[in-house]
Amino acid sequence: MNTKGIALNCNHCGAALNVPGGTRFVTCAQCKSQLEVRRGDSAFFTAVLKQARESTRAVAVDLELVRIHNEIQLLDRAWDTACKRHLQRDRNGEYLEPGSALKYVTLSIIVALGIAVVFAGMAAGSVPGSMAGVIGAALGLFFIWRETKARAEYDRAFNSYQKKRQSLLLSLKEAGKP
Repeated sequence: MNTKGIALNCNHCGAALNVPGGTRFVTCAQCKSQLEVRRGDSAFFTAVLKQARESTRAVAVDLELVRIHNEIQLLDRAWDTACKRHLQRDRNGEYLEPGSALKYVTLSIIVALGIAVVFAGMAAGSVPGSMAGVIGAALGLFFIWRETKARAEYDRAFNSYQKKRQSLLLSLKEAGKP
């Protein structure tokens, strides 16, 4: 091990440094920069470690931002696919959210007509007429229940997607802070 002193200058502020020969790291007494003592082909020189750490940190932050952006894109693509399982198609092939007001109104009218047919059949003494009304009302109620269930499943899936997305956006915001 070489114990002879080496005359160097601080790579950050230019102050003169005298360090023992085997030294790998030194702190400048003038500017307090942390330096690495390096040997070139024929000379010794210093490199500021703090800048290297800051560059490494910046790269790590950028990498984390890219990772979170990718997660958001994957989540959005997964929602686009999952969303179609919950949506319904109209006769033109367009996607619609379940539980539209028009569907509820239409199904309620069917239930009301079924009940009206039941009363009309009972007033006329017609059992088959009353049964047709009961079947119509029951079908209307069944479809209202099915529509309500589909809407609840869609809302649950959408809320889960939104919660995950908001969490990732918050992570993105936090990761970008110095």
